[in-house]
Amino acid sequence: MANPGAILADPSWFPHRYDEQRQVVQFIRLDRDAHRSATFLTDEYLGERERTLVPVSALHEFTAPPNPVHFLFHSAFCCSTLLASALDVPGHVFGLKEPQIINDLAGAALRGKRDPDLLHRVLGLLARAEKTVVIKPSNEANVLIAQMLAVRPNARALLMSSGLEDFLFSVAKKGMFGRIWVRRQHTLLAPRQRLPTGFSPAEVFQQTDLQIAGMVWLMHRAEFIDLVAGQPQRVRSLDAADLLAHKRDVFESVARWFDLGFADRDVDQVMASGRFETHAKELGRTYDATARERERVRQESAYAEEIAMVANWISAVAGHIGLQPALSSPVHRVAA
Repeated sequence: MANPGAILADPSWFPHRYDEQRQVVQFIRLDRDAHRSATFLTDEYLGERERTLVPVSALHEFTAPPNPVHFLFHSAFCCSTLLASALDVPGHVFGLKEPQIINDLAGAALRGKRDPDLLHRVLGLLARAEKTVVIKPSNEANVLIAQMLAVRPNARALLMSSGLEDFLFSVAKKGMFGRIWVRRQHTLLAPRQRLPTGFSPAEVFQQTDLQIAGMVWLMHRAEFIDLVAGQPQRVRSLDAADLLAHKRDVFESVARWFDLGFADRDVDQVMASGRFETHAKELGRTYDATARERERVRQESAYAEEIAMVANWISAVAGHIGLQPALSSPVHRVAA
């Protein structure tokens, strides 16, 4: 192992993995350009890089910088990666897209092993590089939302999601992998959300993949509604459709919410950078509003009937359990 003090003091060493069994943190050497070019901060996208290990016990010697940390939480398939990429402005803001180490800590939490002090120190390590850090965790790490807000009491959060039919379409167009993914999400969400639907395990098993997807969307909505109600001064919501329809206005509202201090010229540079016209997960692929609509029209006919049926069914389920799925406290109010 390298000198822990030197690793912890050097922002180019990025905290990448938490090994619960060995009680070590793996750091990976990562420069600023590598951060910006990686779709997500996971092994799949980071490749072979220099790595080293630091004992968890050594983190107690680390003092986090006073840099503000804010969070972009999401329910998947809602342009959160696009927004995190746009918010990443060197010299001002570090936009971190799904750091793997937060997923590792979420996995430990799901096994009943929560460590608020370790989470606090890891978030401090993630805050070393820029004036402000906006962290977009994976939606699988939503189990840690309350704890992340607790250990960073000055942080603000944005809850990003999409409409039900858009979510269902995103799942459907990914084919088998989207359907496998959404069933995994249902397995993770159902034990902690426990919506009083009255469905037996056998009835859940008989539901179609898109019905399961609809329930995942509804469970995320219930989770976000509780967060907005519980911490109204620290939490705002954002619908993906509003971002896509009003890019600059919404981007400016998000920047104000996170108190990023962007001047008009900073916003001009972001809007001119092409970030909003590039596929967030396929860097270099043009994906503007025209491309989005063309893709939807091309594929929608295969799923439109099933999506409409599932949307009606979810509306009935929500009515049965007394849940109004509209999110309040939008970060940007779109004129009617």
